[in-house]
Amino acid sequence: MNNVLEFDGIVDFSAFINPLAELKKEIPQLSVLCNLGQSLTRSCNCNQNKRKQHADKAYENILNYLTDKDVSLMKGKLQANKIIFKLNGQLIKEI
Repeated sequence: MNNVLEFDGIVDFSAFINPLAELKKEIPQLSVLCNLGQSLTRSCNCNQNKRKQHADKAYENILNYLTDKDVSLMKGKLQANKIIFKLNGQLIKEI
């Protein structure tokens, strides 16, 4: 397994993870991220900047609180040896 996955923001990440119901069930934080990311693409434009800021902050915070078990589970289910999380082109976390 020599697969590297890279995500640039919560919308990109949630679009990839959203169909993976089993993984979201095993790591509930991923469901939160998916819901936030999906809501940015489906909701009206009112308060969109504020909602995006909230979603981006949640993306950063939740990724930083993933346990070693969560990381191992994600890598295994996604068949990746490295996962890179970015936000607006800036590295947030690499696992």
